[in-house]
Amino acid sequence: KSYYPKKLTKNLGIKLQKNIYQFGVVSDEFFAAELTDRANFIGDSRSMIVYREAISGSDMYVYPSTLGTNVEIEIKQPFAKNRFQIWLEIGEGMSIVKQPGGYLTIEQQVDGEVNTVGVIQKPLVKSAEGDYSYNCSVRSVKKEEGNRYTVTFSLDELFNKAGSSVFVAFEIRREKLPDNCLYSKQPTLTHAYLNNYSVIGNSSQYGIGRLMLRYMLTPFGLDPRTVNSATYEVFALTNEEAEIELLPVLEDWCSITGNWNNHYETGERVFSAKMQEHIWSLDITETVRTWYSDSSGQLEHNGLQLKYVNEDVNCSILLSNDNSLYMNVIVINIDSK
Repeated sequence: KSYYPKKLTKNLGIKLQKNIYQFGVVSDEFFAAELTDRANFIGDSRSMIVYREAISGSDMYVYPSTLGTNVEIEIKQPFAKNRFQIWLEIGEGMSIVKQPGGYLTIEQQVDGEVNTVGVIQKPLVKSAEGDYSYNCSVRSVKKEEGNRYTVTFSLDELFNKAGSSVFVAFEIRREKLPDNCLYSKQPTLTHAYLNNYSVIGNSSQYGIGRLMLRYMLTPFGLDPRTVNSATYEVFALTNEEAEIELLPVLEDWCSITGNWNNHYETGERVFSAKMQEHIWSLDITETVRTWYSDSSGQLEHNGLQLKYVNEDVNCSILLSNDNSLYMNVIVINIDSK
């Protein structure tokens, strides 16, 4: 649950789950909440609360998500030094950790075990022309007293201009682990599933990226002969034309620890297509039928790998996991007779 104050101040902020964390603006002024309807970062109409000029003179739009709160900032004038700041306050006994994946996690120690209770994503930024960049970063500095931090978000300097929009997700920990991305430039990366987007193909920041997919369908107990069709849908922020393929994974893997160094064995492709629209709809009909034919459930548990056919070319940014902008879905059409 998210809680939005009528006035955003240097002491009163937006709360997540009451006792996990809250965040607000670094300013001596207060900013009144207004309710508005507008298109979000990917063009879907949403009801939002806006705090006018709350972030260095730019408007700050906030709205609840399945995991916490989404924040979108419409840049009115470029930020000084390509960055902006907020204050963040966490609960007692918690700490903030910068993860190799580029995001921050809020950790809590309970009975000797360290648990992740919150995630603060690094920004995505979109230009007025509709181009996207993930070449951004986030870092935190603890104040001398209490549990308050200053969090700094740095943007791709090419996108730090009037008309650009910034998206940041403030979340609690995901409980579902449907996928995990593997990156050749970050071969030992763990907890990659906590990042709410994935980069597949070849990028300057991540190297070669491949997305591992795993879903739980077989508990529904369908007869494979009744499956007429099945599709997996994912949203691509970038709209580059690319040839992609799905491959069956032939061994078990872990969302938390799975990484490039594991070299997971894959089989022959089950799907390939040229994709150029934002919503990718992938045909997995035969794969789903195979999963329902396997009484052990192991084939489904091993899942699929989504990758570029030619990994020497460009890359795509996919809204993966339980992304709060676009929920990935599997649609199964069955013969009910």
